[in-house]
Amino acid sequence: MLNFLKNSSKNYIAILDVRDGSVGGMLVLIDKENKIPEKVYSVRKELPFQKIFSYKRTFYATMQAINSVIADILKNSGHVPEKILCMMGPHLHISQTRIIKSSFDKPTKITEKLINELVRSDLKIFEDMHFHNVLADSESLNTMLDHKIMQVKLNGYNTPVPFDKIASDIEISVYVSMMSRVVKKDLESIISKGFHNNFIDFHSYSFALFDSTRGLNIERDGFVVVDVESELTEVIAVKNGIIEETASFPLGKNFLLRKISEEFNTMHEEAVSYLSMHKDNTGSKEVMLKIKTAVDKANAEWTNALNESLKEISSRHLLPELFFIVANKDCSDIFTDFVKGMEMTYMLILNKSPVVNNMTESFFESFCKNKSPCPDDVYFVSESVFANKIYNPNV
Repeated sequence: MLNFLKNSSKNYIAILDVRDGSVGGMLVLIDKENKIPEKVYSVRKELPFQKIFSYKRTFYATMQAINSVIADILKNSGHVPEKILCMMGPHLHISQTRIIKSSFDKPTKITEKLINELVRSDLKIFEDMHFHNVLADSESLNTMLDHKIMQVKLNGYNTPVPFDKIASDIEISVYVSMMSRVVKKDLESIISKGFHNNFIDFHSYSFALFDSTRGLNIERDGFVVVDVESELTEVIAVKNGIIEETASFPLGKNFLLRKISEEFNTMHEEAVSYLSMHKDNTGSKEVMLKIKTAVDKANAEWTNALNESLKEISSRHLLPELFFIVANKDCSDIFTDFVKGMEMTYMLILNKSPVVNNMTESFFESFCKNKSPCPDDVYFVSESVFANKIYNPNV
């Protein structure tokens, strides 16, 4: 993966951020002499709002947006990327953390070959389980997206460098994700034609966010990320240095906007204006009351769905009390308030009220430099940190 960096100190990486409501694109400078990546340019194209969500319409709009984003980067950044990193939102992949355990009759030397064999055998099980994918009412084959060893424990202890150690027991935590082979092929085709470049890597945003938080000064006991997309919400539970579990449900920002549209019997554009009024606390008393009614209805349904996801996860692993909300800036405070109002102490390790915060780009400001006049968002910045980790050999 690092071969393309061997002969050059500085390389430009294009990052495409594919979400269910938008496509973002940016150009990042990776410098072997500098441990911090530099964001040179960024752009985000919103997908058309759908009154009734359709995967087929979303994917068609996504392909158009990717073309537009690529053209924008090439026209306005002043650079051509050496490599493209394509980040997949949760609507395009399935994922799971696999815990591989093995015991030996006698103390055994742990080699790279042994670990690879254990992981490869378990990977075959996961692939067989998720080989088929129902996508847009038609069945397609899946292909691997991420396959990352997050942690190795020997005799119960986390061991960052396990090779050539002697152990009687080994436990390997592996994050794996898969996506539709047809979708990946279509994306590869349009991206390679747009950039005239076949050097494309695909990863899930879920893993990228987890990996980019490893250097942050946050609670080591773990945390839960609630990533509110346009059409769905993903929950990522991180504890003991690994992604323990992920879950998702089909309610996101657009669900909130649909509730506002229903309350006012109006179009999407006006619902967006009403959401802005709610955020800024402006508008007449009558209008604000109607907006609150719609938001309260959305709150009840969305938090019920989140509660069910958290209950499912906590039935196997009690949750950390630290929660981070990742969402568009126009609605992040609203969903943060939703979570703050939930009763979930019985699902948490310490049996006390959760600590809930927005996760913003400021969390990563010491790990990424923005040299462009284009605004940052948490997706762009965390992906820049992730790109630097996988492409910069000196990090």
